[in-house]
Amino acid sequence: MFEANFRTLGVIDYPYNDVSWPIMSKKMLDTLLAVGTFPHRVIPVIMIDDTVMTPDRYDEAGNPKPGVGTDRFVAIQLLEELDVFDWEQSVYERHERFPEYVTFVEKLALKTRPGGFPPLFYIAHYPARLFVSAEARLALEKAGIQGLEFVSLADFRG
Repeated sequence: MFEANFRTLGVIDYPYNDVSWPIMSKKMLDTLLAVGTFPHRVIPVIMIDDTVMTPDRYDEAGNPKPGVGTDRFVAIQLLEELDVFDWEQSVYERHERFPEYVTFVEKLALKTRPGGFPPLFYIAHYPARLFVSAEARLALEKAGIQGLEFVSLADFRG
């Protein structure tokens, strides 16, 4: 369970959270899956209204009282990382302790992949960011999914 600002939660599909989990609305997940498949596990999430005082949130069994929580969101665990980081074309800094990973990328280049990219993916050597394919971006925009910041590879810095 996560505490959430329900005023904000009512208008976004990809809420920021303090543990950096990919939490998204079921509508966002359905939109991504309509574009294509990707290996993942869905973890149910209950968001609890942070304006409700703690003693008023739960019943005697420890379940959220009606109207205090929403199950409109899920967390996604991606089950694979793609080995598509282009070491020659990218400009980056390697992690000090784990040189197989990069920590800061000034220019990001990806290797082409037979069949293209899945709708949602991580990059094996740079798992700090979550990526969507161009087709997924278009579908998310068309569906009116809110709370995302899209950055093209040409403009990427991180």
